[in-house]
Amino acid sequence: MIDPKAKNFLKSLSVLILGLFLTAILVYYAKEDLDNHNKQELEIGAFDIKFRIQSMLSSHVQFSRSCASFFMSSDSVTKDDWKDYVEKSKIAENLNGFQGIAYVMIVSNNQLENHTQRFKDVLSKNYTVFPSSTEEVYTPIVYIEPLQDRNIKALGFNVSTNPHMKKAIEKARDSNKTIVTDKVTLIQEGSPETSTGFVMYTPIYEKNLPVNTINERRVAILGWAASSFRMVNFMKSILDHLNSDAHNQLQVKIYDGDSISSESLLYDTNNNLNKKSVTSTGNTLLLPIDLNGKKWTLQFTQPKLTPSFLSMPFIVLTGGIVISLLLSFLMYSLFNTALFANRIAKKLTIDLLNKNKELVTTNELLNESHFELKIAKEKAEVSSRLKSAFLANMSHEIRTPMNAILGFSELLEQPELTDEKQKKYFEIIRKSGKRLLAVINDIIDISKVEAGQVEVIIIDVNIFEQIKEVHTLFNTEASSKGISLVINNSLSIDESTIKSDGNKINAILVNLVKNAIKYSDEGTIEIGVSKNESFLEFYVKDTGIGIEKNRQKAIFDRFVQADIEDVKALQGSGLGLTISKAYVEMLGGAIWVESEPGNGATFYFTIPSEIKTTEDKESNQNIIINTETITNTDNSINKIKILVVEDDESSEIFISHIVEELSNNILIARNGTEAVEICRNNPDIDLVLMDVKMPVMDGYKATTAIREFNKDVIIIAQTAFALLGNKEKVIAVGCNDYITKPIDKEELLKMIKKHISK
Repeated sequence: MIDPKAKNFLKSLSVLILGLFLTAILVYYAKEDLDNHNKQELEIGAFDIKFRIQSMLSSHVQFSRSCASFFMSSDSVTKDDWKDYVEKSKIAENLNGFQGIAYVMIVSNNQLENHTQRFKDVLSKNYTVFPSSTEEVYTPIVYIEPLQDRNIKALGFNVSTNPHMKKAIEKARDSNKTIVTDKVTLIQEGSPETSTGFVMYTPIYEKNLPVNTINERRVAILGWAASSFRMVNFMKSILDHLNSDAHNQLQVKIYDGDSISSESLLYDTNNNLNKKSVTSTGNTLLLPIDLNGKKWTLQFTQPKLTPSFLSMPFIVLTGGIVISLLLSFLMYSLFNTALFANRIAKKLTIDLLNKNKELVTTNELLNESHFELKIAKEKAEVSSRLKSAFLANMSHEIRTPMNAILGFSELLEQPELTDEKQKKYFEIIRKSGKRLLAVINDIIDISKVEAGQVEVIIIDVNIFEQIKEVHTLFNTEASSKGISLVINNSLSIDESTIKSDGNKINAILVNLVKNAIKYSDEGTIEIGVSKNESFLEFYVKDTGIGIEKNRQKAIFDRFVQADIEDVKALQGSGLGLTISKAYVEMLGGAIWVESEPGNGATFYFTIPSEIKTTEDKESNQNIIINTETITNTDNSINKIKILVVEDDESSEIFISHIVEELSNNILIARNGTEAVEICRNNPDIDLVLMDVKMPVMDGYKATTAIREFNKDVIIIAQTAFALLGNKEKVIAVGCNDYITKPIDKEELLKMIKKHISK
């Protein structure tokens, strides 16, 4: 017969084993949940950093091309001309991370002596072309800004002596594109802190020579605009402005090309020149970056965000073991106590009831904690979705005007271009540049607000003058849409001047009026102000589409607008109202909106009115300006029948110009619904160039509808979105091919001819 104590021991041991088994299951699911969360954080941070690197590289490419255009527009450029151009461009204020902006000149062997003597007189008596060697052609650096510190050492350096730099300048010359070198050590480098880097070259041609073929470009080449970068400084400008500490702590490695090796390593956050060191958990993510055929591979490794003993799996493991041990010991004690007298048994029964209540309470607390974790996870997923939508919208808003700028800049190089077309193309470039600048400014403003770097500067502000400036700024734009822009000033002369931050008041009014024009197609927009006790109350009233009640608070939150299906809402950064709300609250006021769908909207905001008497005798007045309608037409006739589906006018004009040589009949559609109807009425259409993001019906739905009645027409999708999975999505709905904006003319023509030839 088994001893009762041994039997009780076996029972308690079984309880312990069962408890440890359940603990192991809970630890497994807790660890899996933690790993999924960490991977999600890694992906969000990695895509954020990749987007910033791509945006910074694209901005520097734009500036490099503008530098080349500056040289090609002048018969001669002196050292002072170059210095003045670089300083006025404010590149050091607007774009960080570069080492120097240089001009590389081509010098033949028989011109070397005269060249050296000339630049000794211009630059320095010590000027010489180095390293010394006998070459048929030399490519020395003659101008570089800022001309100080490390950059002085670069004057006279023959870049052709470096094989990576030689390869890049020759490729830039032959392709007429901005080309990035392989991993190099800049000539400016020296001990003790040496960093890897890269150089960006843009070709400069003689302005009166053709550059349509490789041979013509080789004959016309004069030199290159060169932007040099130390990877440590370039990445510092990216990582120092991250909003999230978790993102900022990611270990980032950048490799030159596809190879992951020490030889191809361009940058590592753990190198000797970087102050921080990251301990990783093993989660890594590889993302590519491509710039005109030059590829970088970004490797992101996730830091250990919390000590392991504070992680949820460790807490579950520790708690489960402790509870299992306690429960096993308790069961052993209960079984043995049953052998004693009834008095002891009754006492133990009471203890068991108390312990049961504690366990029930603990279980309820655990259930509540699990519910709270689920809510937190759902909020994190919503936040992640909004951020992803915001990043996609930013990609669209940056690439669309950039497509127009690059495309029409290329078209302006054609020698046979008429004055009328030149003027039109310049206007498109100007408008696209303003649109791109507005998006960048909004991103910078919201970043400053969230970083707490915005200061309130109190000065004397004439409110009526502020409103008149905003009226002047937007009057032409409003008139072009048939909208009357009205000022209603109820302030007296003495009430018009207050002490406040005029720049922020201006920014608030600009954002509100810009929104009113965007969401109104006709009618009147009224800008008003009145005094209400110790506050000034402003309003901007429009006759536009209005706002639904359930969105009137959400529109002031960041990222929310990027998740709206309304295409008008996507035409901008979506940060204007968020910035306005932040500025109003900084000034001690409040902002709100009153609206009914279909009946327009009125935005109100208040600021304190610290009144100061003024001698200004200007009278109050209402201003109402009539508007005019301006229309543009463009006709093209060539060989095959093409339908261009594009809601952005500048992109449509650019694409139509590209395909003129292939088409005898170009049709235009502004949205997916129009595209489907035109294809139905014109079954002889050979090619459809389909934009993906459009109002009324997008490109995906339009392609699906067209394929229902026309299986043969060639459909090529083009889009300013460049995120993973987009190509597979457009092919799945029936497109034959896919091209991203900004569109390369030669690439598009090659793609069209490939499909037409079939």
